[in-house]
This record gives sequence, structure tokens and C-alpha cells, in this order.
Amino acid sequence: MTEENTSQKKLTSKRRVFVEAYLKTWNATKAATIADYAHPGSQGHSLLKIIEIQAEIEKRLAEMAMDADEVLARLSEQASVNIGDFIIKSVYEDENGEELHSLKLNWDMIKEKGHLIKKITHNQYGPLIELHDGQAALVHMGRHHKLFTDKHEVENIGDMVIKVKAFTDEE
Repeated sequence: MTEENTSQKKLTSKRRVFVEAYLKTWNATKAATIADYAHPGSQGHSLLKIIEIQAEIEKRLAEMAMDADEVLARLSEQASVNIGDFIIKSVYEDENGEELHSLKLNWDMIKEKGHLIKKITHNQYGPLIELHDGQAALVHMGRHHKLFTDKHEVENIGDMVIKVKAFTDEE
């Protein structure tokens, strides 16, 4: 029997419901209520102390967490996204033969890459799309790759006092 199966065997169905509810609510009392425990106020807190429940919660959190490569990939996407990918431009003629332009949202692209959009609103002219800050993403990636260095100036005055002045490349 694998370790995963052993962990699942140790958890009763009621405890599995508790773990699922806890991971959604982050509230032990609510999770115990959802799992139908008789005294959720006191039992919820006690359930979190059970080693098998702690292990299952830790395992599930590890599965849900982004690893460093995924974080860098997401930042890379934010730094290089093109707002034009989310817009469809249509050109047509009105009844007078005048050329008109229309902008619509590309919902297929929004479904695919919606995590790159900070918010979508509408005004009298149509939809407004705000993307996450690409420059901020570049700065985070630059720091990860150690492209920006901090310089420290150390000055020794006498034998006991040391003054340290820190500044970055931006200064």
C-alpha cells in the first residue's frame, strides 16, 4: 500500500470533509460544522491538532502552491503581455459609406489568459482593460536574476563606530 493510500485510510470520511471545508474556509469551527460534528466550536480546534489531519492539510497546501519556476513564468507573462491580444478591432462602413471602427473584447483570449488582466470595466466609450504592471514584473524578475546590485559604503570612525550607507543603482 502506498504512503498516499495509507494517509487516506487514516482519515475517516468525516475528517476528509473537515479537511476539504477547512481548506476552503480557513475556519476550524465552520469546517467542523460542514463536516457535521456535534460540537463544532470545540471539536474544530481539536481536529486541527490531529497529526493525520495536519499531514493531509500540509500535503494539500503543497499541491496547491506555486513553485519558483511557475512564479517566474507568470511574471514573464505579465512583463510581455500585449493588450491587443484581448481586443478585436472591426472596421465597417455605415450607410453613408463612412468607415467606422469598433473595438470588442476577445473573450476567447480572456478565458485563456485572463490571469494577466487586473480588471475590466466599461465606460460610455466601451470596455476598459487594465493589465498588471509589466514594469513591476520586470523589476521582480531582475531582482531574482540579480541584475540590480545594492552598494554599501562603509566608513570606520575610530575603533568603535561604523557608519553604513546603503544605496541602489537607481540612486
